[in-house]
Amino acid sequence: TVNVTSVGTYNVRVVDVNNCVNRDTIVVTERVGTPISLMNAPKEVNICPGGNHIATVPTALQNVANTSWVWNDGSNGITNEVANRLDGENVGVSIQFTNQFGCVSKDSITVKVRNTLPINMQSQTICAGENVTFNSGYSGNNFTFEWNNDVANNQATFSINNATVAQSGNISVQITSNEGCSGDTTVTLTVNALPQPVLSKDTLCAGQNIVLSTGVTGAHVWSDGSTNNTLSITNATPNQSGIYSVTVTNAQNCSKDT
Repeated sequence: TVNVTSVGTYNVRVVDVNNCVNRDTIVVTERVGTPISLMNAPKEVNICPGGNHIATVPTALQNVANTSWVWNDGSNGITNEVANRLDGENVGVSIQFTNQFGCVSKDSITVKVRNTLPINMQSQTICAGENVTFNSGYSGNNFTFEWNNDVANNQATFSINNATVAQSGNISVQITSNEGCSGDTTVTLTVNALPQPVLSKDTLCAGQNIVLSTGVTGAHVWSDGSTNNTLSITNATPNQSGIYSVTVTNAQNCSKDT
């Protein structure tokens, strides 16, 4: 006899007492475990304390004849559920799969229980009179929302129309999922005032001069396309009578016409 420890082709030659010879050949191959994967790398999943994760035997392996499997808790169902765990727990789930040749393969994942609900909401800056909407990033019937400590405002978004400078300040939201996760954040709304340019009605005689001024600082664009802070009319003619307008934009990029 010979102990075989590696794959390959093995030959044997036998000579009996009559000097008769016979030969035989055997090929030894290796059977390997069937690859099994419960999920892709990094083999981790987060759930809320009231949530769950169900690990499942891959569909392609569920009905292969003469195979078996066992989960780390001793069960052998197609699925294995992690549910109703405490915040901060790391729950290991592993499976041992035996194929039709008796070869064993394994896989494992980690279910992390975390009471976190990340909210990616940004502060916003607008001009008076504009509309603004803050979006929590969540929607649907699986969450409840509380904006600015107002339990009646149970919406995924918070909007202000025709904003005023007085409405500048903090915008806060608290979100709770139906699986027991919660999160909150506070951002800032800045409502910048509009410039207040003023042009007075003027009457002058032909040949006179006039300088139109808004009385405010900022970038000016006059109705004739000029961009000086003032508009000068020299040696006026009747043809220059009419309506003059200007748009002023202040340092906060807020604009107003007059």
